[in-house]
Amino acid sequence: MSNKIIQNFVTVKKYLPAVVIKADITALDDMFNIAEDELVEDILSLELYNRLLEEKDEDRNLLIQCERVISISGFLRAIPDLDLILTQSGFAVHNSESMVPASTARVKSLTSGLQERLDSATDTLIRFLLSSEKYQDVWRNSSQFEKITAGLITNYSEFKDFAQYSPAFAQTYPRNYSEFKRLYSSFNIALLGDIASYLSSDFCNEIIEKLRDRETLSLHEKYVVGLLKYAICAMSLGDLQVGRAHTIKARSYMLKFPDAFPTFFSSPESQALDSSDNSGAIFGML
Repeated sequence: MSNKIIQNFVTVKKYLPAVVIKADITALDDMFNIAEDELVEDILSLELYNRLLEEKDEDRNLLIQCERVISISGFLRAIPDLDLILTQSGFAVHNSESMVPASTARVKSLTSGLQERLDSATDTLIRFLLSSEKYQDVWRNSSQFEKITAGLITNYSEFKDFAQYSPAFAQTYPRNYSEFKRLYSSFNIALLGDIASYLSSDFCNEIIEKLRDRETLSLHEKYVVGLLKYAICAMSLGDLQVGRAHTIKARSYMLKFPDAFPTFFSSPESQALDSSDNSGAIFGML
């Protein structure tokens, strides 16, 4: 684990206090290496990762959050290959044939709890990076930043706040962050493909850039962005009817306050609309 964020299992144990290591599990180093590489590929970017390795003492907050994500993620990956036993203080990794393995139900409960912690830790890391001025010079230019911020929905907990669960679309609803991250491109397509054809690409791109720059939105903009997040989540799951309903509601609101949305009202999409018709013909193209 040399030249890595996770150097040894002492670090891992800080974030897994209920798990006791009673066996030689050096073979699991690869699981933590994979988790670390995945974090770099999905969120950090190689540039920010290298900076963190060079400046660990100066970036303690970021370091701790990355350690937490990697530790939980790596251990989750390793669970299928471990001999887990249940002790009075929690779970233990043991290689003794005399010990009775933990039940399937117990292991499933452990996995579920760790997955929830991982999802929460990942969301916290993303929100931290988005809100911190310190890392913008490096992270802002990365493909990871571009992907995460291109569709207004930046993290899993935000998605769960705006995605309306429906049994009809249960198969497409992400159960964890690993499944959620596959929707990033869908968010961007919904916003700049479907919604922009109705509210204008100029306005949608303006909102994206304002949020990336952490500008304070007006109350009118906040209301519309909230509706668009509902629409984006619905469309990403395949529920076009609900997504279109929220988009129509957003446009109807914008038409009432032209001074609050100058970019939209100066766009070709707006000029092509009859403002007295809130049903909109453009959705025939979607």
